[in-house]
Amino acid sequence: MQSDIITQIIDYDGNIVGDLKEWMSKNKLSNLGFDYNVIAILGSQSSGKSTLLNHLFKTCFDVMNTKQGHSQTTKGLWLSYEMFQNNSSFDYANNLEHKIYNDINYLNNEKKRENNETRPTLILDVEGTDSKERGDNRLTFEHRSALFCLALADCVIVNLWYHSLGNFTASNYGLLKTVMEVNLELFQQDRNCPKTILLFAVRDWFEDFASIEIVKKKIIEDYLNRIWKEMKKPNELGDININNFFIIEVVGLSHAIIKKEDFINDVNNLRKKWINELKPLQYSRNIPSDGFAQYCNNIWSTIVKQSQLDIPSQKEMLATFRCQEIKNNVLNNINKIIKEKIDLSHHKPIDNFKEWAENDIIQKCLNDYLSDASRYKESICLKTSEELLENLFIQLQLIVDNNLNFVQRILSMKFSNELNNLYKVCSTDKNIFLFDEESNLNKKEVNYSLQKDGNQDKHDKCVYLWTNFLHNADTLEYQTLCNFFENYEKCNIEIKKKTFHEFNYKSSLNTLSTSICKDVNRIKNIQYNLLLDKVRSTIKSRFKSIDTLLITTKNTDEYWDSTLNIVIKLQENINTNLTKCFINLKDNELSRSYYHDDNDKKSEIYNNEKKEKLYFSLNDKEDNYDKNFYNAKKINIIKNKEKYISTVNEEINKKMENIDFMIELKKFYLEEIIDVLKNKFNEISENLSRIIIQRFELVFNYDEAEQPRQWKDISMLELKKIFRESKNYAFLIIEILQKNIKVEIIDDYLPNNFIKEEIIEKGKNKAKKKMQELCRDAQYIQETGGKMSLKNIPLLFWVILLLFGWNEILSFTRLFFKLNIILPLILAFILIISTCLYNGNMEVLSYINKVFFYLAKNSYNFYRHIQKVNNKSAHEDVSD
Repeated sequence: MQSDIITQIIDYDGNIVGDLKEWMSKNKLSNLGFDYNVIAILGSQSSGKSTLLNHLFKTCFDVMNTKQGHSQTTKGLWLSYEMFQNNSSFDYANNLEHKIYNDINYLNNEKKRENNETRPTLILDVEGTDSKERGDNRLTFEHRSALFCLALADCVIVNLWYHSLGNFTASNYGLLKTVMEVNLELFQQDRNCPKTILLFAVRDWFEDFASIEIVKKKIIEDYLNRIWKEMKKPNELGDININNFFIIEVVGLSHAIIKKEDFINDVNNLRKKWINELKPLQYSRNIPSDGFAQYCNNIWSTIVKQSQLDIPSQKEMLATFRCQEIKNNVLNNINKIIKEKIDLSHHKPIDNFKEWAENDIIQKCLNDYLSDASRYKESICLKTSEELLENLFIQLQLIVDNNLNFVQRILSMKFSNELNNLYKVCSTDKNIFLFDEESNLNKKEVNYSLQKDGNQDKHDKCVYLWTNFLHNADTLEYQTLCNFFENYEKCNIEIKKKTFHEFNYKSSLNTLSTSICKDVNRIKNIQYNLLLDKVRSTIKSRFKSIDTLLITTKNTDEYWDSTLNIVIKLQENINTNLTKCFINLKDNELSRSYYHDDNDKKSEIYNNEKKEKLYFSLNDKEDNYDKNFYNAKKINIIKNKEKYISTVNEEINKKMENIDFMIELKKFYLEEIIDVLKNKFNEISENLSRIIIQRFELVFNYDEAEQPRQWKDISMLELKKIFRESKNYAFLIIEILQKNIKVEIIDDYLPNNFIKEEIIEKGKNKAKKKMQELCRDAQYIQETGGKMSLKNIPLLFWVILLLFGWNEILSFTRLFFKLNIILPLILAFILIISTCLYNGNMEVLSYINKVFFYLAKNSYNFYRHIQKVNNKSAHEDVSD
């Protein structure tokens, strides 16, 4: 079958299958309201029911292949539809003569027919009765399917053969009895139950046998009236005629195979009769199409479980669905206006939202709804009005959310800017801490805005701001939340001067709170890094004093005692002056409890552990959206219009009284100090050779009176003695730095022999070479009696050098003059040489000499090139 237009709703075992709601939505049948009809067909198995429906409504139900023998084709219940889109050619001239079955809507029906409005019809194909495949269980399924069809269908087609009239089984006598009994059950539940069209389709009928009027008379008298008389009825229904329950129609259909053309003509006539005469102008069961699927499921489930149909009264059904329809119409009329406002609210906040929502939306919609719905059952009317308001509030909530989102973005940006500006001064202060000088670090109340600008004032102000970071952020957050709720109260609306509706603000508040937490944590981390950098710079500056000890110390204990004293003093100074700063800025439990960040796993673990203790005093509603106790506390104070007093500093003081916490904090200070010390020793290790040379030069170049040694007055033996003493003194630093003694505190972080052997060997080798150079220079001075200088080079050497290099000098001179760069180079070269000769700077002269000889050695090819250039220039001069 074509699954797009046909679906099975009840399978062979009597189970509900498929998604009927989705199928109707897919085929655009869900938004018809009451403008549709339902028709069902009952009859014996293999009697051509599906074939008739396929010709009558252009459906494509499975039909039996007679060549393969008679067997059950349709199993369970199947549903299709016909949209009647190609029926404009039908004759509507005689509409006034057509039979109208709904007298109440007569005028409306005529108007719809004149406008040629043809509504779709849902077609229900039911499994055939008297099935040998089902055996003894067939009666149960037949009863259930008949009851299901009568509860749903405007029209029930009874399919039977002409030649079976007069027989008991073949004429569906049992089926007709079941249909009438079931219909009586429905009527007893509701006396206003609409009439069902009972359409008998007499198959294989020939006009020559009997006219259709005779056939109809036989069916009514021999079947319907007889069954009605045999049925057990309540006393009050004893005199009621069968026409009170059914509208009976009989049509004859020619043989589908022998007289195929006549059969098609008969079916087309029946189709016109259905469209123009029989079909009610709206669904008689008063079930909107969007609820048809659920209605079918409920009916079948009730039939299967209870064997009888227990449906709500038609009055309640009508009230329920009519109120729903009115509500939907009201919403449809107002949705466009609200949608325009929603679209506008994405770009800018909606001014005067409160007045617009109260007057133009809520009040107007209630008036429109009650004008039509108030005549129905009061309880259903009021319940549906609540649904209407709820729907409106849901849509208006989007505008409120957008308004509050604008507010929260502005407040979030304002909070971030104010907190950034408050601590901007700390980013420009590059000074180190001066712990030994008097400052305002420990003063509790300082009005820094009135102080004069100055490095010390700026320095103390930063410490004061860091000391009160959480307090400042907490106070600023409270002011931000106050502004948020002030804007939120402008969104709440009044309903008929009786009740107020408070919109949900939690999403925007959560966004604002999250933004504040992120800004606080971001700025806190920046300030913490500034504080830590300043502390490390201070520690590094204090360790500069050990650089002098590296050159002058002769004792391991002296050096490490001095280092230990610096470490202890630094730890005490930081603990005394900066503990509150670190409690405010360092990532700890207090900071996380005030400003919880969802992305921070530590914060999440902490808040989960403390949640039960902190939230016990709050309302359940607050628990769902407030991330921490302090935020919820502020919100409660704002709602109750109470005064807020920050307790952050009190919490900090309690932290400082916590011995375990302070021990951990001091340990952190010590780790930072030792970390800087380790970096210091790494620098010393990298420059070990330089330190050794400095120690060597201190003894080798200067005597006990710290005067430069006069090497020309010192003998060779004394020179060797001084060299040995200087060398031993220089290499003593290695033993000192290796810390082969016990040093309290430092031993826990810095092991003995912490400098690697390869670094020591590399430094010693490099230092030895430099020592030997210094010793050779001293020996040379001792032998020559003066400084090494170019003045000692004989004049004859310079004359010979000039003669042999004259041609090269001229070639270079010509080339560089052509490029206009020779004069600055000559002047710079003369200046450098003159300075070196005057100062006797042998190191620079040595480098110049090396460069000169390197160029001379590798200049042959360049010289050949210059010669070619000169020859070419001479040839051009001769030509001129």
